[in-house]
Amino acid sequence: MNTQETVIAKIRQLPEPQLKLVNGFLDVLLRVGEMHPVSHLSQSPATIKPKRTAGSTKGMIWMADDFNEPLEDFREYME
Repeated sequence: MNTQETVIAKIRQLPEPQLKLVNGFLDVLLRVGEMHPVSHLSQSPATIKPKRTAGSTKGMIWMADDFNEPLEDFREYME
């Protein structure tokens, strides 16, 4: 039995909740495969770093309009 057949046989034995986890894991592996050549897949996942893309976190970080305003808790120390 080759590797693919072995993996498929094991997947068929999993209950539904675990199948969802496997599906998510496979999505991650496929994304890593798109970012890195196949030769790098033998490395530990911790050593594989995705390429940085400028602006990829745009809109995810914000700062309150009153960020630089004095805090009410420290008013007595600032007078």
